[in-house]
Amino acid sequence: VYEGGVIPASFSALASATSDDFLFSTFGSSPAATLAVRTPAFVAFTSDGVWSGSGFELAWSAQQAACETDADCSGRGSCRDGECRCDVGAYGPTCSFEKCVGLSTIEGAVAGMLQAIDDSQDDYLSSVACRWELAMPTTIESLDPPLSVTGLRLNFSLFELEEPQVTNPDLGIRSSTTDAVRVLDGNGTILDTFSSTSNANRPTLGEAIALDGPPPFTLRFDTDINNPRPYRGFRAFFLAATKEETLCHAEHFPCTDVEKPECRLFAGEAHGYCTARSSPPTSALLPASLAATFAVLLLIGVLCCVVQRRRRRRLKGIIEEAEREFARWEPLPEEHRGATALRAQLTESILRVRSSLSFRGTDVGDSRPGSGNASPAARGVRSLPKRQRPRVVSAVGLPEERYHCFLSHVWS
Repeated sequence: VYEGGVIPASFSALASATSDDFLFSTFGSSPAATLAVRTPAFVAFTSDGVWSGSGFELAWSAQQAACETDADCSGRGSCRDGECRCDVGAYGPTCSFEKCVGLSTIEGAVAGMLQAIDDSQDDYLSSVACRWELAMPTTIESLDPPLSVTGLRLNFSLFELEEPQVTNPDLGIRSSTTDAVRVLDGNGTILDTFSSTSNANRPTLGEAIALDGPPPFTLRFDTDINNPRPYRGFRAFFLAATKEETLCHAEHFPCTDVEKPECRLFAGEAHGYCTARSSPPTSALLPASLAATFAVLLLIGVLCCVVQRRRRRRLKGIIEEAEREFARWEPLPEEHRGATALRAQLTESILRVRSSLSFRGTDVGDSRPGSGNASPAARGVRSLPKRQRPRVVSAVGLPEERYHCFLSHVWS
């Protein structure tokens, strides 16, 4: 099966796959696959004249090649300029196939990924010629200054092509295979060929490969008659190459220049450009500073809670001791039963409960200088700072002329 409506000039029954228009072939009793090709197409049937069989039956149906919306691309691509641009792992005019067939054009892509089959599949098609045309720009305008594309960089994360099989162990005879991945530049020159026929032709997984040549680049995957066992094909990441390897990808094509080790990504892209390492932007530091501030505030809050709980426990003990002391008071003399004098007397009594007590207040009842009610204890309290002065705000009479005093802001 070929693209085009006439027999290719290079058509040959023995070397049909050498034509650039070749898409698919099936031999002998191997099953044919369902294909979708752009019309017109040319179908050739050849026979060697040695043996004849019942032939073949080919069913075909026409499909509308042009798309109007993304829904016309089987949900696995987007419609652009009347053609489906398939997602990775989808192929054909309507993106309905999970194994590569024919030509796939990737417009304006500076970086991306190519693979022979979808991740859900385990074996690529036999006798196909898959092509990916990387129609990338000749100049990367997003760089300052803009730089010309001088080549292509590849990084294979999967490479599983048919390997030669030993057919006669005694004689050391091995089968041959022509399954290979070829990379061509804009002039049609083959830049490199990758296959499993030998270690020299097999790429090292995870290692970037630099190929020099002008764009656009074409990656071609040709397979022969059959696979003796399932093979998953390949998965390759690509990146346009410029002078001094200015472009980068954080995972697959890191920066190698020690003076420009940082890969700064373009907005909304997985690739970027190599630049000198710079200090993190303020926006990157802000979350860290907020986290540090929050941690400090949290620590302060915890400490305050611990201190407050200790103060409450000590205060509770002080109040209990004061109440026990109040219970042992003798009845006050008659002349001290006035409210003002009572508060002054109670203050003196409280001060005698424990010498380590300090009270926070502004006055001691009405024990002001010259009031006539200032006891020695009250006068001693007035000499303290205001924040340490006790203040009895009220007192409740108890049986036997005892009193329960209410203090303001008691501290130990």
